[in-house]
Amino acid sequence: MVTIIFEAHGTTTDNEAKLASGWNDVGLSPLGEAQARELGERRKGEEIATVFCSDLMRSYRTAQLAFGRKLPIVEDRRLRECDYGDLNGEPSE
Repeated sequence: MVTIIFEAHGTTTDNEAKLASGWNDVGLSPLGEAQARELGERRKGEEIATVFCSDLMRSYRTAQLAFGRKLPIVEDRRLRECDYGDLNGEPSE
């Protein structure tokens, strides 16, 4: 049996600035990096074979910080969050 676990990427600089990132490739904030490390600690004892993430920096960096070189990380563009079109990078409200 295959079990799929879904996790969100850590907080980004856009999240903190209250901007809707969409497909904008923004990085994690210091808080987001800490959250990613906590994710790795929380999942440490679990049998995880592979990590799949979007090709956006925030997602890949979360996977790197959480699982480092312990697990294969596969980037896939199809795992991106919603594309907000002209609203990418605009205020999230």
